[in-house]
Amino acid sequence: MSFLYNYEFLLNEGIVLYKGKRVAVIDYELFHFLWHDLQEHMGKPKAEKTFVRFGYSAGFYDAIQSLSTVHESSLKVDAWHTHCFRMITERGIAVLELKKQEKQKDHQIQLLEVCATNFGNDTLWLENLWLEHFIKGYLSGFVSEYVGQHIFFQALSLTQDTILFTGTPLNENEFKEEKEIKHIPAQSDKSGSETNYRDLYLHAPFPYFTLDTSGRILECNETFYSNLGYKCGEVINKHVSDFFEDLTEKKLDELLALQSEIKNYEGVVTLQNGTPRFVSIVATVECSADGAVSKMRCAILDISGLKNAEMRLKQENTILETMVKIDPLTNVYNKRYLLQALDVEFEKALRHNYPLSIMILDMDRFKQINDYFGHPAGDKALRIVARLIRKNIRKGDIVARYGGEEFVVLAPFTDSNGAVEIADKIRAIIEEFGKAEIEPGVFINTTASIGVASLQDGNYSDLASLLQAADNALLKSKRQGRNRVTHCQI
Repeated sequence: MSFLYNYEFLLNEGIVLYKGKRVAVIDYELFHFLWHDLQEHMGKPKAEKTFVRFGYSAGFYDAIQSLSTVHESSLKVDAWHTHCFRMITERGIAVLELKKQEKQKDHQIQLLEVCATNFGNDTLWLENLWLEHFIKGYLSGFVSEYVGQHIFFQALSLTQDTILFTGTPLNENEFKEEKEIKHIPAQSDKSGSETNYRDLYLHAPFPYFTLDTSGRILECNETFYSNLGYKCGEVINKHVSDFFEDLTEKKLDELLALQSEIKNYEGVVTLQNGTPRFVSIVATVECSADGAVSKMRCAILDISGLKNAEMRLKQENTILETMVKIDPLTNVYNKRYLLQALDVEFEKALRHNYPLSIMILDMDRFKQINDYFGHPAGDKALRIVARLIRKNIRKGDIVARYGGEEFVVLAPFTDSNGAVEIADKIRAIIEEFGKAEIEPGVFINTTASIGVASLQDGNYSDLASLLQAADNALLKSKRQGRNRVTHCQI
């Protein structure tokens, strides 16, 4: 695969991918070739901007992850570098050191100076010029999201093995609403930092938009339009619930009322073509001088893959749960599940003093079916009998394969008379309809013997005694000629 295809794919997705995953550890060889390929096909200025965006995207997402560990907002301004520098170091990008941090009386950052050394892979940064732009973007994305203040970094001075970055706040007027975002005229009096940050906002690799406190969309970037399928300016001044159906004014008020400075919302966004998509909105608030919320800056993270994976996992868990408690041959409950249900129902019946009946059913002369017609014929007969029992018990009753050709029916709230009636109904239906066709026109007639025992008025003190009584009644049915029901009387 050519590097040209790689970087086009990366630009479209907006995130640096390596081996199918977002970069967790910088691959210097990949980035080295990618850098040179970008320069060749796009020119150096665009290559530099692209690597700044790569870094900004990584920094933004890492800040969101780090913010979840910060519980006191008063610690945010002072704690950002602890998380940021650790992630940069762990990824082997560089070693960062905070040289200067100047703050105003309101704790807003006025100036940051960060020194970068020991660049990854023991390689001088001059051999990997993309490092400067990646780190610059990473610091800008991380700090701006973490402290809730627009900070943009530039390389202040360069030596053979050191880069000094300086970060300064941007003019908020730069973020006022524009009718045509794609055609914002360049202003000669704009600082380079403001222009670059504006470029990051417009071309950020994730959909980004700004809301007022009523939920009206003030501004959004180009990725928002391209990902959601709307034309430039088409969504400005519309309410966010027009696109996120669950994000109503009430939900917005709930988000704003949260004590945390970072807000999270998961829901469904409707694309312009009507297609729904699972997303997570991560929002930070901007406050006026009096502390009141003035706007919300929101990023959209596509979590469709995650939600689809969750649904697949839920389906797989359901299948596994079914496999654990269902007999695969007959599709009724297995012995393991039956014994658990027996324990629960027996204790409930004792505690609340209501009747509980157990019926043990054994298919007559089943060994002869296997011996003369083969096990496939026996399996078919088992499936037919299991289906007939399942269809003719009441809601709330449980049928399970007890072992071999034996089945058990557990009937809560059923006394001896009711249990005998149910058992004889099942016996008669098996005799009439339990015919297994082993080959065209050749049928095996099936009958069953049933033993019944009932817990009522405390006549059994434990479950084992009740089961033994039902089994004794079954043996009596067999000895008296099969195809009959016997109730064990105490």
